[in-house]
This record gives sequence, C-alpha cells and structure tokens, in this order.
Amino acid sequence: GDLYLFISIQNHSLFKRSEENLFFELPITFADAALGTTIEVPCIDGSKVKVKIPEGTQYGKQLRLKDKGMPILRKSSYGDLYIRIIPEVPISLSKRQKELKEFAYAYHWNFNHKLDWNTDYLKVNKFFKTRPIEYLKNRISGDYTETVSWELIDITFDEGALMAAEVHNTSMLRICFDMDIPDFELEKEKLFLRLLDYAVKEDVDIEGDKGFRQKFSIKGPDKKAIKQFFNADFKTFLLANDKYHIESRNNELLIFRYFRIMTIGEIEEIVRYGESLTGQFHKLLATQELIKPLS
Repeated sequence: GDLYLFISIQNHSLFKRSEENLFFELPITFADAALGTTIEVPCIDGSKVKVKIPEGTQYGKQLRLKDKGMPILRKSSYGDLYIRIIPEVPISLSKRQKELKEFAYAYHWNFNHKLDWNTDYLKVNKFFKTRPIEYLKNRISGDYTETVSWELIDITFDEGALMAAEVHNTSMLRICFDMDIPDFELEKEKLFLRLLDYAVKEDVDIEGDKGFRQKFSIKGPDKKAIKQFFNADFKTFLLANDKYHIESRNNELLIFRYFRIMTIGEIEEIVRYGESLTGQFHKLLATQELIKPLS
C-alpha cells in the first residue's frame, strides 16, 4: 500500500503569517514611544534589523519592512514584515518573576524582568551558531570578584529551520573573565550526546585519566592549551561537579544543564557552581603561565 504523510506547520512563537507576509508585535516602553528610539528586531531568518520608532508613536502603529517576510512561491521575491508597536503598560510581575526578584535582592544582586532583543553578544558561542536566539528575559546579574562578572538569563531560542523550528526556553549562566582562557566545549558524554551535535570537531584526548575521558567529552581548536588547562586539580573539581555543559569562548563561559527554565534552587546552585569554578580558574592563574591577566 501507500504511505501518506500529513504535515502540520507549528506556530512560531513571535511571528504570525498571512500568505507571504509576516506580522510581529513589538513591545516598547511608554518613554520610547513618546521620545522615539531605534530598536533591533528579529527576522524570520534569524537576522536582526534596526527599526526607527518615530517620536510620538501611538499604540498599534504599524511599520513595514519590505522583503523581510516569507519567500513567494515560484518567485525570487519575498513578502513583507509588518511590525505592530505595543507600548507596554506597567504590569504586575509573574509569580516566578517575583520569586526571582526577592531571591536576587536577598543576595544584593541585580534583577531585570524585561524582554531584551539585544542577543548579538551571545552569538560568539558555538552553541548559538545554529540556534537563533529570539529574546532574553529575567536577567539576574552580579560579580564574583572586582574583575569577574556574571549573569543568569532565561533564553528563548529556535532549533531547526524556519517555520519548522522547535522553540526552547532555558536558563544559562554567563561568566566574563579578565584572563586568557582557551576556547573549549565540555559536555557529559551521555547527557548531551543527542542535544549537542558538534560533529565536525574531534575530542581532545586528556591523557592519563580514563575515568575523566569516560565521563566527559572535550572539544576545542587548541588541543595543547586545553590539555595544559585541564590539570589534575581542575579535573578532580569537574568530576565532583559533573552536572553542567560548559562552553568557553573569547574569555567568557556559558554554563547550563537543561533545555528548560531553572527553578530558584537550581539557579542558586549554578550561581554557586560558577563562583567555585571562578576560584578554580584563579588557582590555575596562580600556578600556570597558560592564563595571564589581560592588559
């Protein structure tokens, strides 16, 4: 007999479609609506476009971006993207946002619940090279030392192509260092084998520690620097704290565990883990010539 495939298109979390045209609601503050501003907005292909919001913009005003919609069948042209401006009315925080705010303030950290479309600074990470970020929100930030800062953010990103993309919401810890750290990706072999398919790179062979090699996969461009970096003390620390995927890129770390939003307890745990990891890096700085403070 025959096999019939029934295809349904999943709704996009940001865009609505009408034939070749796309529609997108852009929330802005009342101050930006009154005074005018320029905002980066996402496009369906994962790129960003700067949009000028005129002074005195009213609720519901629609802006048109030509050729930023869907491809037109059997033609080389594209539809348009229509942006509807929505000045935000101050609203009450959600239950989780209230908990995050209280949690952050208890430790004298900063908290910002607002949507943030400025995601370009995260694109240096390999993980997001093929996973377009839609927006950020619920940012908690602080400092581990005078020169090492961190932020915990909820990230919404896509995995897959265009309208077939699967939307994920996850919490990630980002740490910014003032020292030279080799670029690498550290993942638990079993936990991230399906999720993180960096097939084009070979694992770095960490010699002399079979248990570590069995539990973790390490990848990166400078294998010699990575082998020096992962000394015995650092490997012992990682084996005792083996929950997280870690990516190092341009002296910044991206750390996460699940493809979901973290609970308050999980956030506290990963922030403390980041603090301990920072301490490990400073120990390496004190004992190796590999890492040096930036001038």
